[in-house]
Amino acid sequence: MKGRHYVLYILALFFMFSCDLFNNEETGTLVFKGVIDLPQQPLAKTALFAGSAVQSENTHIMYSRDIKINVYEIWVSQEQVSDSLFDLFTWYKIGESSGLKSMHEFEMGSDDLPEGTYRSMKFIFRNEMVRYACYVADTSNIVIMPGSISEGGTADSSFVINYFSSEGSFSHTENGFQLGSSGENVATFHINAGRVTTVYWKGGGPETVWTDFTFQWHDMDEDSAWTPGVDYVNNFQGPADTPMWTFMVVEE
Repeated sequence: MKGRHYVLYILALFFMFSCDLFNNEETGTLVFKGVIDLPQQPLAKTALFAGSAVQSENTHIMYSRDIKINVYEIWVSQEQVSDSLFDLFTWYKIGESSGLKSMHEFEMGSDDLPEGTYRSMKFIFRNEMVRYACYVADTSNIVIMPGSISEGGTADSSFVINYFSSEGSFSHTENGFQLGSSGENVATFHINAGRVTTVYWKGGGPETVWTDFTFQWHDMDEDSAWTPGVDYVNNFQGPADTPMWTFMVVEE
């Protein structure tokens, strides 16, 4: 009897600590990287807007030299985000961050994603943003403009969630996924066992640069500094059909 109990004890330990020996699921690596320029992409040749820097006493035409945002988490799914579907997906987190960063400062990844075809991404942002703007006529003069992602008010600690698939960018409401822009899409990609897949993330289109885009700053108190809740921006201009963000997938 003692020998039988000993055998049962050994078997119990084996199943408790070695069950992963029976898990044959293959995994690969996904790297997500923000960039200024996509790999092997030429820069835009010239600025498209170089008009007058001042339209009135308190309205200025500006460039955004940099924008800092807070990407809290990024997730991926093998299921396809599509209009009117509900988020009952299985999501895999590939990374998290904290604090405001320029896009090219973001890099995160997961080295144990299950092998397979991935069709969607989910971004969880903090509702905060800082724009570093300059005058069209004086690109060395920087105006710091803190605000929210929605451009509708001051920053706060709430979350803003965006979803991306080959069909575009989406929000999620009580009616399911709602298409925001068909141009802001990410291609389906594959995770292969023991290999690396990289998703590059860039502001604007594949070949655009910051001098291709302008906006109007209304300096309502005319103090030449950004005043939250008083000043505002609008009339964003740029090349036609340019997405807010571009994704590029490179599979090893």
